[in-house]
Amino acid sequence: MKTTPTPWRIPLLAAETLLVFLAFAAIHFAVMHDLPSWPYLDGAYHWLVMEAIWHDGWWRDIDWLPYTVLGDAGPDHHWLYHLLLAPFAAIDDRVLAAHAANAASFALVPASLNLALRLCGVRWAPLWVMLAMATTYQPLFRWSLLRAQTLASAYLVLFIVVVCRRHKAWLVALPFLFMQSYHAAALLAWPALCMAGVAWWRERVLAWQLLALPALGGALALLLSPWYPQNIGYFVFHVFSKVGNTLNLDVGMEWSPMLPVELLERLWPQLGVLGLVVLLAAVQRRLRAGDAGLVALGTTAFVVVLTLQHGRFIEYLPQLVVLSAALLARDAGITVHGSAARAAIGLVCLAAAAQFGAVLAEIHADKQGHDLGSRIASVERFRATSAFVAGHSAPGDVILDTDWGDFPMLVINLPERRFVTGLDPNYLAQRSPDKFIALYKLNGALPLDDGEVIDVRATFGADWVVTRNRTAIEHLQATGQLHGAISDLWGIWIYVGDDAAIIADMAAWMAAQ
Repeated sequence: MKTTPTPWRIPLLAAETLLVFLAFAAIHFAVMHDLPSWPYLDGAYHWLVMEAIWHDGWWRDIDWLPYTVLGDAGPDHHWLYHLLLAPFAAIDDRVLAAHAANAASFALVPASLNLALRLCGVRWAPLWVMLAMATTYQPLFRWSLLRAQTLASAYLVLFIVVVCRRHKAWLVALPFLFMQSYHAAALLAWPALCMAGVAWWRERVLAWQLLALPALGGALALLLSPWYPQNIGYFVFHVFSKVGNTLNLDVGMEWSPMLPVELLERLWPQLGVLGLVVLLAAVQRRLRAGDAGLVALGTTAFVVVLTLQHGRFIEYLPQLVVLSAALLARDAGITVHGSAARAAIGLVCLAAAAQFGAVLAEIHADKQGHDLGSRIASVERFRATSAFVAGHSAPGDVILDTDWGDFPMLVINLPERRFVTGLDPNYLAQRSPDKFIALYKLNGALPLDDGEVIDVRATFGADWVVTRNRTAIEHLQATGQLHGAISDLWGIWIYVGDDAAIIADMAAWMAAQ
């Protein structure tokens, strides 16, 4: 079956993919744009970097986290992702601009899947895309955050097409672009290995270029960087430290293992489609797979294993499962005949659209509640607190934030201050293990030794503590360090050293809340 589009069809392919992108971006924006705050969790941090790139230049050092592996001028390991979305910062309304960037980021998932399907010669590609998007809460929620994983998903499905076509230029270019966008480019090693194995099995050919060229592209991306050679050490840390770490205290709950039954519960729509395709092909005795189908299945199986070890990888799976199903259906020559069969397909597509809409609405309702299981706080909750700190501190001052989830909410409002922790606790644990242990003793995650005192000035060089952690405040009170503190209306505590003027201003500020 011919899978390479003829020249006259290329504009149609591009137009259809653009329409899919715009449609899903518009849907996401229409549902989410009325939220009163900015993107959640990592999204706030990503938006700050995008703004900095738009206003200050093409590159931005990550200089907010002096005690972590990033240091005083760390590499932006999402640089190309930030650069691509930075133009949204030109919109005057900052919140609206962030929602628009978030919608565009979300739409990368369906648009890239549509393009991959069309390049593989799969018919009715937008319908397959709808089946992929009709997932359950967790994958769709993770796509709807402003995070580089959506672009990573796009690179992964497109690389399956590239590696199966053995297109030498793209075998270098796509890993290069991926590595400039996100360190998850390491994932491309597996589909390359799968295709090399398929070539050996079917042709008895050692297709070494399928491994060497992507490795070259990734290596060039690391070498051609303004942060070289620091970025190489960070890449090794970022990939191997997290994937090899199962301590939730260190890398966060999203890196916890996922039980097989949980995986089935979250991916039942897509796995159901794949199972149906396999059943139909088996009944018709046409169960077979081409190169792309085998590589897609092999990559899907690999990501399933990763997800069972670390649940955060589930966001790559819905599109991979559906891509595998679509390629198997193409290779088996499964066709739809008769009005009843067509009606059934139509009902499935309507059900998929309903599932997608219902889950997106549920995500919106949860975000509107500013809670999401009491783990996610809106930037709005930190705005007044941050304004007070900004008015009484100086650029470069160190602020002790006792929980990694608070960091992106604070840094978006205090971009010229520096922080103790950051996006993930292991950034601090790897660079400053003594500070990591002290921090987790302070917030009650680790026990204090008998009579132990965590001196925040001596340990962290911080006069400011901004925290929601009552244990930390109680320790400061009990050890005589709490010279000035106040709790705002959201239950966020601000602590400052012994500056009498600031302490007086605190009382006046609280009275005005």
